[in-house]
Order: sequence, then C-alpha cells, then structure tokens
Amino acid sequence: MDRRLAVYSDVLVPRGPVGKLGGKILGCRELVVLHDDEGHPLLATTHRGDQHLTQGAPQVLHRYEQAVDLVHLDYLVVDREGMAAEFLFQLHTAGRRVVTLLRSNQYKDEGSFTDVREWLPWRLDRAGKVVCEVAAARFQLPRPTQPDQPLMVQVALIRDWRKLIICEAATHAQTDESEQWKADLAPGQQQFWEPEWQATPAPPVPTRPKLTPVVTTAAEVDAVELAHTYFRRWTCQENAIRDWLIPLNLEIVCAQMTKTRLLAVGGGRDHVADLDLVVSDHHAVK
Repeated sequence: MDRRLAVYSDVLVPRGPVGKLGGKILGCRELVVLHDDEGHPLLATTHRGDQHLTQGAPQVLHRYEQAVDLVHLDYLVVDREGMAAEFLFQLHTAGRRVVTLLRSNQYKDEGSFTDVREWLPWRLDRAGKVVCEVAAARFQLPRPTQPDQPLMVQVALIRDWRKLIICEAATHAQTDESEQWKADLAPGQQQFWEPEWQATPAPPVPTRPKLTPVVTTAAEVDAVELAHTYFRRWTCQENAIRDWLIPLNLEIVCAQMTKTRLLAVGGGRDHVADLDLVVSDHHAVK
C-alpha cells in the first residue's frame, strides 16, 4: 500500500500529489506498508514524498525477505501507480507474478486487446441481472527502452454495464465545425429554413460499457479469479489498516498525511502477495 501524507512544516520537504486533496501538490512523506494476503500489515517504511512506488516497492520487498529469511515473494498485486512497463518487466524477470491495472491512456477500447475470449458473468444486481462481465484477453505493453521487445501480459477485461461511456462518433471527414450541426440529420432534413421543415428527435447517443483491464505477468490466468484477486484487496486492506491504527490513536495523524500501502505474502504457493498502491488522504479531524 502506498500513500502520501501531507506534512505541514516550516522546513521545506519534498513535495508530491496528495490523493483526497484532489491531487494537490504539497510537502509530504510517503508511507509504504507491506500487507499479507488478508490485509494485515507486515512492514512499514517511510520515504520522501516525491518518491514513486516503482522505486520504493523493490526496496520494501527486499528488506522484508531479508528480515524473515523468505527466499521469494512471487505473487504481488500492485495498484495502478505501479503500472510501468520496465517496472513490471524487472519484477517478471525476477520471477515475480504481478497483478495491476492498465492506465486509461494505455488503451482505447476492446479493439486494443487481442485474443479476447468469451464474456462470462461476474457480478449481478439484486434482480439477478448481469451488470459486470469479464473475459480473458492479451495485451502488448510497450517498453520505452526496448520498443521492439514489448511485454506480453494476460488480461481480465471487465465490462461494466452500469457505467456507460459515450462513443466518439466523429470522423476525419467531419472536421469542419460549420458542418457538425447537421452530422446526425438526413440530407432531406437539413433545410430548416423551408416552411414545411419539421424538427425530428435526435438519435440516441451511442454508448459502450466502461472497460477495466486487470493485467498480470503470469503465463496463464483465469479471468474471473484474476478480477476477484485484484479487487478483494480493498476490503482486506481498509479493514486491516483501520484495526491497526485505532488502538494506536493515530486517526488524527493519518488525517493529516497520505499513506502508502503494499500487500505481500506467500513464498511461491497459492497465497496472494498484495503489493498495492492507494493514493488517498483523509480530511482533518475536527
């Protein structure tokens, strides 16, 4: 888990974006907490506020493995801030299976993915209607340092019918702003100055369900299990961090700072090691 905690001081400290303050850039410290697969904190370290998760995470993993004489943490769940091609490639090369989210600027739509398989129901509403579907797919993640050697990742592609996104229907032929007003009108309906002209209802705006791609560097994956693995960490981490801080009377401290969380456990077995980054901040307690 990775959070940046705002620090109010007369001394200048490294600055970084503080989550729930709308990403406002403030002097802060970064707290990195290593969690097990149930969200229990295992190791916490403090870093400069301008440090990125891709720099802090490997250090925390190495220190934890040394402290407990664990040979290898091989299954990690990393939040979207850890979505960096070289970072994932290094962890993959080290024999670690990593789960994270693609950033929205790394893909456009379903056509950005290859080998999209059958859509399976994942979540239902109270009436039993399918509101989320998931399908296995693949994605080539470009590497800036090695453009000719992209990292191939497996994908659990989640399609959420509760959140519809307007499709961009504009074409290259409709670049003239003076022509856009009649783009959705039939040729016989464009002469609005004619006495017999009648206004017609505008056609419905085309939409598509929101896509959320969960990716992993593992060779094979079950799409439903992969989606569940990534999103279950929220409940585990939030409950664990709350139970951890309340006895320490640290609610006010956390209200003024930004926390950094990681989840990690299991030395090569079926346990899920969660290396998760959540950038957020609590409002001050009054």
